[in-house]
This record gives sequence, structure tokens and C-alpha cells, in this order.
Amino acid sequence: MALLTIYMSGNGKKAKSVLHTKVLLKNGVIVEIKIWKVTDKLQYPDRYKYSLYCVYEGMVLVGYDNHHPKGHHRHVGGTEMPYHFKDLKALRNDFKADIEVQLAKR
Repeated sequence: MALLTIYMSGNGKKAKSVLHTKVLLKNGVIVEIKIWKVTDKLQYPDRYKYSLYCVYEGMVLVGYDNHHPKGHHRHVGGTEMPYHFKDLKALRNDFKADIEVQLAKR
């Protein structure tokens, strides 16, 4: 499911939605990915704003985001840690790998 989402970047300009998908898996896990292309290079030097979350029974299993002022970071198993952003493909692959690890623990 692709949805059009508008996000206002820090400089007041609209950001363009690159991807917004939300999926309910058979096991009750919800995975939502939102990625925007932004024009605010000061707050988002990589020109992307993103929020990727995997939630089960109201608890975040895995989350990746780069909201200002924190920048790139991830939440895995209740712990927040820095994340080294390379590109969108690596972001999605890393997110998927962390989900697989967390689901294997359940």
C-alpha cells in the first residue's frame, strides 16, 4: 500500500514522500516504513527523513529514524543506539535483518 504523505522539513518546504507502507503480518507484527526526500540539508545532510518501525503488541521491537536533532539512530530490543546511514537500500536491509533477529527471539 503506497500512501502520499507530506512532511514539512525544518525550512518550511514540503518534503516529498518516497515510500509509505504499513503491513500487518500474520503473527500480529506491524511493520511501517516512511521515507521522505527533504530539501533541508542542514537538518538532514543525507537529504532523507525516515521512520521505520516494527511493533508487536504495542511494543517497539525495532525502530530506525533520524529525527532532528538526534540524527541517525535505531531502537532494538528496548535499547537505543547510533546508526551509520549509508543509503536507502542498506537502511531497509539493516532494518529487515534486525526484525528477523528480534522475531527469532520470540
